[in-house]
Amino acid sequence: VDDYDNTCGNPAPVVVESTGRIYLFWCWGRYPNQLESKFVSSTSDGHTRRVFYCYSDDDGQTWSTQYDLTSRLKKSDWSWYATGPCHGIQKQLAPQKGRIIISANHRDNGNKDNYSHIIYSDDNGSTWQLGGRTEIGGNESSLTELADGSLLINMRRVVKDNNDLPSEYRASAVSKDGGATWEKSVVNQDLIDPGCQGSIVNYPINKNRSNTLLLSNTHHSSSRSNLCISKSIDGGISWTTPLVIWSGRAA
Repeated sequence: VDDYDNTCGNPAPVVVESTGRIYLFWCWGRYPNQLESKFVSSTSDGHTRRVFYCYSDDDGQTWSTQYDLTSRLKKSDWSWYATGPCHGIQKQLAPQKGRIIISANHRDNGNKDNYSHIIYSDDNGSTWQLGGRTEIGGNESSLTELADGSLLINMRRVVKDNNDLPSEYRASAVSKDGGATWEKSVVNQDLIDPGCQGSIVNYPINKNRSNTLLLSNTHHSSSRSNLCISKSIDGGISWTTPLVIWSGRAA
């Protein structure tokens, strides 16, 4: 995807198991106003952040037309909007087995409050819906499925939030209904984070979902550095001492 100086970013891919089709979601922002601080309203300059997708049926060699789903997947009073920027998943267990899910985030309430939310499809990508959002506190997010079919979303924390949760840790929330609603967000004090994207997977990666998870992030309280992998064996409630992959600058 190329649109001159405008931003086409935050790619979030997912593979449909039954067909092999790859759906790729991303967001568009107008140059030079693509930064979060510029989007003070959802109609700023007539060029709000927009959400697109396309698909490939040949392992990414060629791609379909780009489809703009902003009107369906973004509410009129939201300003900033971003997909992922991590992989999506397809649920392997009930409830909502087979649901395709993309994590995303947005800002509303006068451009003050950040939330994570999901985009989902129950018909292998023919139609896409807006799912539930977490409490205040989530930004760039990544999700996985637990052994009981629940969803776990793990989120970058943001300093701008007007609440009492500390910002130097990552946060997470659980959904028991396939992402329609989310339980109260919790702070993961085992996961120090400077405010940066992270990525989570269920491990081992097979159809038998487990409560063993791997998460990569920049494990540092203030600097985007010290890229690590942490492990959880209790579905994200607690995390091991991280394994350092790269101690220098990273994101």
